[in-house]
Formats: sequence, C-alpha cells, structure tokens
Amino acid sequence: MTYQTLLDDYNAITGASTSSQSVYFVNLALRWAWGMDDSTFAWPQTLTSSASITVTNGVIAWSDVGSSDWVSFWRTDPRLPAGNIFPSIPYLNWGYNRTVPPVPVTWDGTQFNVQDSSISTPVFAFYRSAVPQATFGGSYSATVLSFFRDPVVRYAVAEYFASIASLEREGTFRQKAIDWYDSNKASILNSDAGCPWTGNVILT
Repeated sequence: MTYQTLLDDYNAITGASTSSQSVYFVNLALRWAWGMDDSTFAWPQTLTSSASITVTNGVIAWSDVGSSDWVSFWRTDPRLPAGNIFPSIPYLNWGYNRTVPPVPVTWDGTQFNVQDSSISTPVFAFYRSAVPQATFGGSYSATVLSFFRDPVVRYAVAEYFASIASLEREGTFRQKAIDWYDSNKASILNSDAGCPWTGNVILT
C-alpha cells in the first residue's frame, strides 16, 4: 500500500483533511512501528535479505542495504531450511546455523567499514529499509507494507486525540496499537525458529 492509504484512513477516522498535522502524526506512527525495544529484534515483515552484498576495499555502501536504519552482516547465509514453521512469516521458516559468524563492521555515518581483512566478497546481509516518511505537500506514494496499516493508523489517531485532549479516546486507540505490536513481537521472539538476524546488529 502507499503512504496515501494511511492518510486516507487517518482522515476517515478523525474527520480531518490532509494537513501538516496529519502527516506529522502518520510519520510519528510509522517511526513507532519501525522502532524496536532491543537491538536483537526486528520485524521480519520489513527485512530484506541478499547474498550479494559487495565489499569493496573493506567498505559496504549504505545504499547496498536499502539505505537501511538496521542491518546485520554475515559471512554466509546463517539460515538453515527447517520446514514450514510459520507459513505467514517467511523469515521464520528457517532454523539458525549458529556456526556462521557475523561480519564485524563499524558505521561511520556514511558507510559500513569491515573490521576483518579476511572477509571476502560478497557477504550476506539482513537489512531493513529506513522508515517511510513524507513531507506535507509532497508525494505520498512511498510504499508501506500493508501489515502495518492497522497499528500505524491507530497510533496516528491516538496522537490526534492526544492533541485535542481527548484522553479516553487516545488511550483506546494507543492501547490497540501497542497490543498489536506486543502480540506480534512475542510470536516472533518466542518461536522455535530462532532469529538469525540478531548477531552484529548495526543501527544507523
């Protein structure tokens, strides 16, 4: 779905029209949904994997991992086929080969610098694209996974109700968003599949 879909849903519930305030609240809600409580957690629904991340002169370009705000590098793909454990969550349909070491890197604000000269190219990466954001009056065509539609809209509406001091309505919408987040996080972290992206997590 597009960012515009989120704005339309927000406007339908609040009775508002698109404004700088509505864009601000939707942006805030998207940042909340993309957030994580600890560095070992990431939404599988926002991860992209690649076995062909190139290392050039000890450097991995930011753009090579989707201009990511979260990434985890490995010498090879650390996943092992483990059957169809969670059909609706593709990244959980794998076991985790804990003998595959992560690739040590540092982030200098513009690129990833590999800290081990023995690392050959390519390396394997789990990464998550940076959170979609919009500017009022700009384009609202940025792609957002439909998985996030309900919690993002609920959180944005909660922010709206907070702004007009309707605290009961704010609490209702915010709690529903948080409940969604917690239930999905629990199902991921408590699975038997393991989380192969958790080693060497880099936040940019």
